[in-house]
Amino acid sequence: MIESGTVISDEVMTSAKLGDEGAWAEIYDALAAPLLSYLRHLGADSTMGAEDLLGETFLHIARSLPTFSGTATELRPWAFRIARNRLVDLVRSRARRPEDPLAASRDDDSASPNLRLLSDSDYEKVLNQQVLVGLLNALTPEHRDVIWLRFIEDLDTEQVGEITGRSANAVAAMTRRALNQLHVLMQDQLTDR
Repeated sequence: MIESGTVISDEVMTSAKLGDEGAWAEIYDALAAPLLSYLRHLGADSTMGAEDLLGETFLHIARSLPTFSGTATELRPWAFRIARNRLVDLVRSRARRPEDPLAASRDDDSASPNLRLLSDSDYEKVLNQQVLVGLLNALTPEHRDVIWLRFIEDLDTEQVGEITGRSANAVAAMTRRALNQLHVLMQDQLTDR
């Protein structure tokens, strides 16, 4: 059995394409936990049914894997893109896309605030899980998505670009802006204490 997050081999993928249930179980074991965590991080909860979205994701993978022309290495980013698209489809179908009038100004590089250097003890004060989740939730959904994929799922900028429909350069720029915004939020958190 493959551990969660483990790279899937070409042999396992080929066997799954041919309908081998054991290979499917290995793919599921490798991808289910990271995909579910990603969906929850994107905002899928009990009302949106993160587990249902995971099931829809695997249903799509099962239907499309026989015609998937990518390598086993490309399977993981492809699965993340499918999961993300399932959530986007659900949000659109519910017509509850929140509008954030401040998102444009947060994305504007010209609006970069003066950043002061944070000490190691400053970071220790804000780097507990509850505070970090709150800081991430304060980001725009697009920035939160990029940060999650880059640093939690450890995907490179090209893979994140494939998942989010952006170029690698756009992902790199969004990552930089998101990290700057996180830095500002950390500073604010420290001044509130």
